[in-house]
Amino acid sequence: MNGHGGFALPNWEELVFAADARDTERLASAIRTIYPVRYVLVHPNLGLGRTWEPIWELMHAGLVPTLALAHTFGPDELYRVTPTPETGVLIRRHFSSDFVRRHPQATYTVRLAGEDPDVPRRVEVRFNGRLLETLGESTRTQVVLPPPFPVADRNELTFQRVYTVPAALARTAPYRIGRTGHYSPVDLVVASSGHNAGGAVSVRVNGLELAGPRERGYFVAALDPSDGRVLDTWGFDDPGTGAESERLAAFVEAWPVGTIVVAAATDVPASQRTDRVVRALRSIGGLADVRGTPGWSHVLIGVRGARPGEAVEDRDPVATRLLIGKDRPLGVTLEGFDLL
Repeated sequence: MNGHGGFALPNWEELVFAADARDTERLASAIRTIYPVRYVLVHPNLGLGRTWEPIWELMHAGLVPTLALAHTFGPDELYRVTPTPETGVLIRRHFSSDFVRRHPQATYTVRLAGEDPDVPRRVEVRFNGRLLETLGESTRTQVVLPPPFPVADRNELTFQRVYTVPAALARTAPYRIGRTGHYSPVDLVVASSGHNAGGAVSVRVNGLELAGPRERGYFVAALDPSDGRVLDTWGFDDPGTGAESERLAAFVEAWPVGTIVVAAATDVPASQRTDRVVRALRSIGGLADVRGTPGWSHVLIGVRGARPGEAVEDRDPVATRLLIGKDRPLGVTLEGFDLL
């Protein structure tokens, strides 16, 4: 558990990000994801530091879901992990290749969470990116997890809630993208908190979060205008060389006319507030000039080839959010999970 290598493991990065953000729900999800972790052991007397001290205080107060204080050993505290039920848009379970070779059969119970008669829903179960099965209603099932297994990475079993916006619904006013003349085939919720407002971004497509932890710069996503499929995403964080501003502009400029492009910023470094970046964002319908607003929030939903000012855009010193379509509180609940 405590080994160290030349790079941080993804599970560790997810735990640290959740702790840094004081996000108890995200921390609980990150702990549950690691299978089969049953306990968390905390050593408060070792000096937890600014990242872990506040989150330990929340654990100690019983405010972190799934964690319950089971025992103390002097100053040390042992917390029991309750892995299920867990509800979300995308639920993950990670485990090693050695473990899955010995326990190749996954058994799980899932059900759709939330109600919305406007959109047909399903649950897609994937193993290391490969589709295993598609489920419609509450189901308990068993599947054999097939090789190949990664040699130097974790295995990942995912349960994702997926829905489709009917074509007739996607041609109504809530799905219109500003004055571009285009409509979005998917629900889009895009949020930005600039450095002055906390420094975070969120880009959700039909409820699925695309953006990961970011400290500064732009996160950009390109979507297929016919079905909303995510074509590519990229996070641009420039240490000051200016190279990322060129990559950011090139990423936006590379897509054909009609492609839906979404951009959200945290603290945009001066090296990304360039003439070429401004022109690139205006090529998808943006109008704001970000060169004079360091630390501001900036969100943009546009279409490649649109004229400046035709996209949906907001720039503000406080946190801001854009919505195209509808924000639907729909998910999947994992009620039980084991490898046998």
